[in-house]
Amino acid sequence: MGGVRKAYVMIITGQSNANSHGENLSAYFTIDPTKVHHYNSDDEAFVPYNSGVMIQNGYEVQAAGLQSELRGDSIIYVIRVAQGSLDISNWDSPSGMMWTLLEDAVTNGLSWLRANSFKPVVLSTLWVQGEQDAVVGTASATYEAKEQALIDNMRALDPVMENMQFISLKLTVGSGGGSYDPNGVTNVNTAKDNVAAANDNVIAVAPEDIPAPLSVDEVHFVSPDSYLAIGTYWSGLI
Repeated sequence: MGGVRKAYVMIITGQSNANSHGENLSAYFTIDPTKVHHYNSDDEAFVPYNSGVMIQNGYEVQAAGLQSELRGDSIIYVIRVAQGSLDISNWDSPSGMMWTLLEDAVTNGLSWLRANSFKPVVLSTLWVQGEQDAVVGTASATYEAKEQALIDNMRALDPVMENMQFISLKLTVGSGGGSYDPNGVTNVNTAKDNVAAANDNVIAVAPEDIPAPLSVDEVHFVSPDSYLAIGTYWSGLI
């Protein structure tokens, strides 16, 4: 007998570290990546895993694959919108370039699932951003207001996202390799902690707690061990 089936959705957005920084993790997954489908903006549809497509081989696949195992080998539908070297102002307002891309992907992705007789269930959003704001020295209060706006805007996109889990990955203390404003890391991390304290179902996570060591530039996570650790940790928070 047919009917509406649940479709579990995970969202990841942010700058370069949200994109596995070009690292192809397909040889390192400890899960079945074929249980993960990604939203493709060109087709406006979710497409099955393809090991030959770089953007389908990031650490979100590890996290989603673990969720699949927990949910009876269900397909997990991933929406990823990421772009390096951009500050939070690109995400927090309706005119922001990344917000426009994220809004389109989420809205169209959920519509596709419903059109295919699924009931979307949004499990979590992982927000991996802040490096560029540490570079330019964004004030803590400014970052806090913008991250709050991003959360509010995302939760208003669709009723199934009204109280979605939002996980904000902080910056590693001492990172930057000389490229950050002297107060950059503190400003961003303080803002993330404040937003988490002020909202239900919002979590600020320190990379040191995962642990996810940085590369030699002390900015990017480029080792498979780091990315797989982040993916596993993310799944564990859901």
